[in-house]
Amino acid sequence: MLESGARYEHVLRIIEMWSLDEVIEIPSVGMETRRLVCFRDKEFCRYYMGLRGPEKM
Repeated sequence: MLESGARYEHVLRIIEMWSLDEVIEIPSVGMETRRLVCFRDKEFCRYYMGLRGPEKM
């Protein structure tokens, strides 16, 4: 996480909210997604916190 550029407060929030299989809705784009999404072809995973919407912080 340190290499990802995540802010310390966001890392603490991830630990508090950790729920890999939870399905959440992104209201601003009308889409549902799992909190943790892994892209095997890119060897990359994304954990959606849902703090502000779909844009990256």
